[in-house]
Amino acid sequence: MGNRKDKQQPDLFNMEGVETFPQKKRVASKTKATCTKCHEVFVSVHDVAARYNVLPSTIWRWLKKAPEFPAPVKLTPGTTRWRLSDLVSYEAKRARSNGKCQTGRK
Repeated sequence: MGNRKDKQQPDLFNMEGVETFPQKKRVASKTKATCTKCHEVFVSVHDVAARYNVLPSTIWRWLKKAPEFPAPVKLTPGTTRWRLSDLVSYEAKRARSNGKCQTGRK
């Protein structure tokens, strides 16, 4: 039997001198899906999260806890997108409601 001491194996707990590759940060996609019939723009959960500067898991939590948040559209199995127009109208409603004082007068 051969002695394995002659082969240098990296110490998995001591990573000094081991070159690692930088992790690629996921950013919102540059191309948006568009419907050719209605010219609607659809955005992914990562795009929605980037729009509101939150994590994608926060978007899914908002769907469960905030009924006024726009619901996504299931395009195909495994493909869920939001209509950009729904997000814009949601933002406009929130801006109008935040502009009112407690009594309902501006």
